[in-house]
Amino acid sequence: MDEETESALMRAGAMIATLQQENAELRANGAVLKPRSLPGRAEVVTEYVRPPVPTTQWDWVAYISGDEEANGPTGRGATETEALRDLCEQLAGAFVDA
Repeated sequence: MDEETESALMRAGAMIATLQQENAELRANGAVLKPRSLPGRAEVVTEYVRPPVPTTQWDWVAYISGDEEANGPTGRGATETEALRDLCEQLAGAFVDA
């Protein structure tokens, strides 16, 4: 992995950690989470979709609001965190490859 890709993934990981901490704090206070805006960024949406397949591997999706109809990057995972990580890795790859 080259240095630029590693740096992009580290930034994505930091964003995921921040989102996880905020989500935990909000849920601990009984909040129902809604899409949020990241400073200077597009809105990241996570959804628990539980598709009708015999595995939980794709129960969560994460995407950029407005891009879901345009077949934009979509993260998938067994947990919300995994879906966010998958989305961040796709976005990091898109910016590095551009």
